[in-house]
Amino acid sequence: PPVPLPNRMWAGGRLRFLAPLPIGAQVRKLSRILAIEHKTGRSGDLVFVTVLHELCMPDGEPLVREEHDIVYKGHAPASGSAGQGAPAVSGLSPESGFRRTIVPTSTTLFRYSALTFNGHRIHYDADYCREVEGYRNLVIHGPLNATLLAAFAEEVAGARLSEFKYRGLAPAILGDSINLLAKVQGAGVELSAVLGDGTLCMQAE
Repeated sequence: PPVPLPNRMWAGGRLRFLAPLPIGAQVRKLSRILAIEHKTGRSGDLVFVTVLHELCMPDGEPLVREEHDIVYKGHAPASGSAGQGAPAVSGLSPESGFRRTIVPTSTTLFRYSALTFNGHRIHYDADYCREVEGYRNLVIHGPLNATLLAAFAEEVAGARLSEFKYRGLAPAILGDSINLLAKVQGAGVELSAVLGDGTLCMQAE
């Protein structure tokens, strides 16, 4: 949609894995806008856009259904920092489940950008991050945090994902350590990504 706000961020999503996606298969991807919502937050105007992506086999068999939440906002103030105004972690702790610490490098960000065909400069141009977007360093991809949490969920549960829901709460910046926390709850897993200073970066289940 023709949203005039300059900054575009990946806010979260909900995925359902309906059937295996065979390697080498020809598939069809259909995308459409489900919803557009304007809100006013502490940082000014926000526009939330939800896009539905569906992957299907040529015969129409559904494979993956994803609802992707995007937020558009104004420029961040200069020297913005990760976690500013974000909640501290609560509930999950290392004693209540599983924990792993990840420290992404600039190479990690470059490879993930290449893998996902993401050319956004906030993931590779530090000067752009500081001078235009207001971040102190390169921004770690929100979907990278979600990918790490999804893989961690499969590992601790010992099962393939059937559904995955996640929501970004604060940006992670290059140099931050990311603590992945997971707790098995029945047939599901509760997950959090927590920065080294205790800021809750992402929640998922």
